Amino acid sequence: MPSHHDPAAAMSPPIMPRRRARAPRGKPAETDMHVAFAVMAAAEVLDSMLSVATGLVKGGRQVDLAGLEQDAARLCAAALGCPVATQPMLRAALLPLVPRLDALRAAITPD
Repeated sequence: MPSHHDPAAAMSPPIMPRRRARAPRGKPAETDMHVAFAVMAAAEVLDSMLSVATGLVKGGRQVDLAGLEQDAARLCAAALGCPVATQPMLRAALLPLVPRLDALRAAITPD
């Protein structure tokens, strides 16, 4: 019996665990910056997955948003754990995803 593989699940990047390190003079620690860059990379992957899902919906296919919404929630949680100094760049990476996810949800959910 063939198994149904979810390609979106395979594309989900793991969020690096956060390690605490002290940073001199209020600057983010190097490990904190790695986490921030991992969040930004994961946001790019989620953006690509939203493009694929949008194309599928426009082509008449059904898409389950649960995985995409879970990925978005994990990204937001990871971003909240990053240093304040990284918040502007993380906000710039994550905010554009919100209307795209909302538009996809609206396209899937009939009025």
